[in-house]
Amino acid sequence: MGAWGPGSFENDAAADWAIECAQSGDFALVEGILDNLLAAEPDELDASDVEEAIAAAELAAHAAGHGDGELPNILRDWVERLSVLPTRDLLTKAHAAMRKVLNEPSELQDLWAESDESQDWLASLGGLLERLKG
Repeated sequence: MGAWGPGSFENDAAADWAIECAQSGDFALVEGILDNLLAAEPDELDASDVEEAIAAAELAAHAAGHGDGELPNILRDWVERLSVLPTRDLLTKAHAAMRKVLNEPSELQDLWAESDESQDWLASLGGLLERLKG
């Protein structure tokens, strides 16, 4: 079994996505992940898709100055290298995506419902939603 925890980057899909994102030069990958989640029906997304979207939203919040300190170093360095901040539109998409993650049934939601840490996961997402409000 891989990494599994309630934080935005405490799983294998998010860790792998962070490496991919750190090789990009802008927020296009972040926006693409969020757009895919927002456009998908709940049964079209597997848990790793949702975990990547949570990581993307966390990165957007951090880059906008609303991080919680849990960003991996590889992404901290990436944010420092960028010469642009996330747009208000991107932050709005991130917020809408996280509302969808919390409110619509998904494979990831089902997995967390079976976990002893489900309340921690929900609290982590709730905190991210608040930070995305700016």
